[in-house]
Amino acid sequence: MYNLLSNAIKFTPDGGNVWVTAGIPDAASADTTLAGEALVVAVKDSGIGIQARDQERVFQEFEQVDSSYGRQQQGTGLGLALTKRLVEMHGGRIWVESEGVEGRGSTFTFLIPLPQAIAKPSLAEDQPAARDDTLRPRVLLVTDDAASQERAAGYLIEVGYEVAVVSRVAAILGAVQARWFYAVVIDSNLLDPAGDRELATDRSILPARLPLVIFSAGDSGRPTFRLFAKERPASGPLNFRLVDAIRRTGKSTGKELKTVLIIDDEPALLELLTKTLLQAGFRVLRADGGRQGVALATRHHPDVIILDFSMPEFDGGKVVEQLRANSRTKAIPILIQTGTVLTEAERQHLAGHVQAITSKTERGSLLAELERLDELNDEAVSPEACL
Repeated sequence: MYNLLSNAIKFTPDGGNVWVTAGIPDAASADTTLAGEALVVAVKDSGIGIQARDQERVFQEFEQVDSSYGRQQQGTGLGLALTKRLVEMHGGRIWVESEGVEGRGSTFTFLIPLPQAIAKPSLAEDQPAARDDTLRPRVLLVTDDAASQERAAGYLIEVGYEVAVVSRVAAILGAVQARWFYAVVIDSNLLDPAGDRELATDRSILPARLPLVIFSAGDSGRPTFRLFAKERPASGPLNFRLVDAIRRTGKSTGKELKTVLIIDDEPALLELLTKTLLQAGFRVLRADGGRQGVALATRHHPDVIILDFSMPEFDGGKVVEQLRANSRTKAIPILIQTGTVLTEAERQHLAGHVQAITSKTERGSLLAELERLDELNDEAVSPEACL
């Protein structure tokens, strides 16, 4: 909404209008192409309009409408590309309609599926709440046994996950269609010795990125996990940690989840990075400015900081200076994210103080750097050695 409204205002000359409509159409009248109910939002303006040849191109990175008025407007060219990614990560879609005539403007419409209610573990009320604004990867726990639920959910909440519960394997598909989950964790007692045909069938229609993990509650109160592969549970030893089972690392030391603090003044990018990191199994803290970022870093001491370099008033350079001058934060790894090319002087200023500099348009490089830091397995990280 921030990006769509910003664009509508930016590309509508003075005296024009911008309208927003939102609603939930009934299934009989709406061609949503999405299963279940969907929220439909449209942002319409009376601005310069978009030619038919440009209507797909505007959703690509660094693309802007080609008109004399459009060329006067400044921006990174990332807004609509980020908006499209966000909508699609929510399971929706977005499109634009325009006659390409100045004064008749454009209408951007997006659909987002509405989540359905899912049961939460009964013991969650007794567990401590997540620390302040920390967002956590959500796990779907599948078990019909109260004792197994208590052990598995209690452990997952303790090590940093958010948990929802269903009691049957048949309920998995509906649950993951309604909400996003980092992983599905299934009680081994629900599976037959052959690996459960019902689960194997669901595996073929569930999202390919969604790990299915089998857990055994055990007598110690701490469950063990192994990845479900193809028609039957994967063979081999059980891993103690859920994250190890998903990544097949076989490690048994270090933190279950790392916490990443994102500092960025661009709301759409902040949201996109949050969802990307949650999908990758990180806990997330967010700050929409440099001063708030320094305060959160000092209070929470995250494992990694992702920092936007170009921010108004309190930019990335000032954030780095304050973090490195504070004994509580001076050793936290910092990954710089930038939408512009840094000058040699800026790079020299950062040298020895940050672990990497990545582009906002290349999420793969950011995740690769996070994985590289994660592989150090809680060892001290030297900025000089990493940059």
